[in-house]
Amino acid sequence: ERRRIEEELQERDVELTVARHAQERTNELEREILERKHAEAARIESQQRLQFALEVGQIGDWELDLVNHTAHRSLRHDQIFGYETLLPEWTYEMFLEHVVPEDRTLVDEKFRQAVEAERSWDFECRIVRRDNQVRWISAAGRMQWDANGRPWRLAGIVQDVTERKRTADVLRETEERVRFALDAAKVGIWDMDYRTGRLQWSETLESHYGLQPATFEGTFEAFLERVHPADREALRTTIGRAAQTGADFSILNRSVWRDGTVRWLSGAGRILLGDNGEPVRGVGISQDITEQRLLQEQYQQAQKMEAIGRLAGGVAHDFNNLLTAILGYCELLLADVSEDDSRRADIMEIQKAGTRAAGLTRQLLAFSRKQIIEPTLLDLNVVVADMQAMLGRLIGEDVNIVVDLRTEAATVMADRGQVEQIVMNLAVNARDAMPEGGTLTIETADIEFGDLYVSFHPGVTPGPYVMLAVSDTGVGIPPQVQARVFEPFFTTKDSGKGTGLGLATVHGIVSGAGGIVNVYSEV
Repeated sequence: ERRRIEEELQERDVELTVARHAQERTNELEREILERKHAEAARIESQQRLQFALEVGQIGDWELDLVNHTAHRSLRHDQIFGYETLLPEWTYEMFLEHVVPEDRTLVDEKFRQAVEAERSWDFECRIVRRDNQVRWISAAGRMQWDANGRPWRLAGIVQDVTERKRTADVLRETEERVRFALDAAKVGIWDMDYRTGRLQWSETLESHYGLQPATFEGTFEAFLERVHPADREALRTTIGRAAQTGADFSILNRSVWRDGTVRWLSGAGRILLGDNGEPVRGVGISQDITEQRLLQEQYQQAQKMEAIGRLAGGVAHDFNNLLTAILGYCELLLADVSEDDSRRADIMEIQKAGTRAAGLTRQLLAFSRKQIIEPTLLDLNVVVADMQAMLGRLIGEDVNIVVDLRTEAATVMADRGQVEQIVMNLAVNARDAMPEGGTLTIETADIEFGDLYVSFHPGVTPGPYVMLAVSDTGVGIPPQVQARVFEPFFTTKDSGKGTGLGLATVHGIVSGAGGIVNVYSEV
């Protein structure tokens, strides 16, 4: 009985073990089925998301099974080519027929090379839809391999990118127009990345600082090094304040080239701030205004000279009337006073002073262009040659006079007396600049003023001119004095040794005769 019971228990243990294994297998199968359901649901959901993304992006997709030679494509694919419904068949040859003839050869070469090399491809081309519309498409394809590394499937997408291309074309045309306008206006552009410290300059801006294209070092400090030392602190302060507030700013500074050239630049900029108020990016422009400042300074100088000229002319006329009375009464007194009269010497001193004053008024009238003049056709060579002996006596033996005149006649329309006054004033100035002696050179020459010269000298007409140059080996004139040498009553001579009208008179005479006068000097 015991053995029977033991055998029954063993059979029951076996049955329980088999039942337990069966239950475990059943559970495993249930889990596998559940996982497969989840995977299938995830696949369907992923496929739906992909299909939704393709529909939203209006992207057509296709695939070709290289093993079973089956093909699939979406409705959107055929719609891109102008078909409302899915065609029964679609071949590569049909695709090529839709490509415009000009693009067909290149597209075919790219596709075949990619397939032969078993690699991906991307290209854009124009197609002719079924309704004869010409559209741009973007196509891409990928090769897929099986577990053994053999080509298994080709898959790809196609998208109508006509509007994107049009937008890109419009943007490119706009950029080209803006670039042309900036280049034509010689406006430079800069872009500062505050996070990296990188400063980018356009080629035009580099030229403003005398640099060759692509040679700027690309830092703010490198920029400051090329700014005139007198302008650096103000520039740094202005840009620093803008970097704190994000406000727009404008700057005016001078650039210093490696060869010493100084140019005036006008710029504007904007600093973009981040979420925490820190500077992130700065952009701006710069324009070379050197010529404009030169024109402005010349215009202001011309206005000042004109105003002073009107004043000087009015004063000279009134003063002349007084001198006429003074000198006239001096003549009457001298006629009534005997040679041995002690008062005669005093009267003659009054007459000398009046005569010198009359000479001063003549210079004022010449400067103001109100003096009565008689322009005639003059040969400057003859005028200078006739004055050479007199200049020798006036200047003294310690100054060597060199006259270098052109061989042909140097003819101009001018008043001879005024031309002589020009040479005399310049010669006297030269003598005063050479107290220890030196060389005075007077020369004439033919010159031609072109458009470039005229652009820097308003009021000058291009064409042929006669040059009269008076040079000396004196001490030279500092730059700050050169800027004022033609101002009336401005002089660096000691009190009583100069009226300050010599060069102002020269300027007035030359301008009145339709010419120009410039000064060049080095200390």
